[in-house]
Amino acid sequence: MCDPFNPEWQKALDNHCAKHLQKYMNDPDCIGIFSDNEINMFDLTRYVYSKHAVAAFIEFLKSRHASAAKLNIASLHGHFKLWEKT
Repeated sequence: MCDPFNPEWQKALDNHCAKHLQKYMNDPDCIGIFSDNEINMFDLTRYVYSKHAVAAFIEFLKSRHASAAKLNIASLHGHFKLWEKT
């Protein structure tokens, strides 16, 4: 499975689309193309967890909480030390 948080993924996707979708570009009957249709739920952990996904999640948390201490106050568990590890 592809990792959309990996910086190389967008390049690979662009190359794949350029190679395989050219024949549909001017087709007036084509209204869309599906990708990754019906991902198996057992593949989701491989899809979601990666070092790139973790980095993106940490950045997401940082954008919403000024510090790890404030994240700990907002969370139920209160054991995050993300800011010290990044």
